[in-house]
Amino acid sequence: MTFMEQRRRYREAYEQISTAELQAKFDSLPKDEQNRLIEELEAEKNTLNSASDI
Repeated sequence: MTFMEQRRRYREAYEQISTAELQAKFDSLPKDEQNRLIEELEAEKNTLNSASDI
């Protein structure tokens, strides 16, 4: 196995674990906190998109 293959496998496993942990943490938050975070991320995304239009 080449270094790049090892790196790819490690990265995929790491991303799966990280995603599962983040999802569990998000799911444990109260609904109003979840909604606030989602709104915050959407606002940030819109700001970045409008900045790239310039």
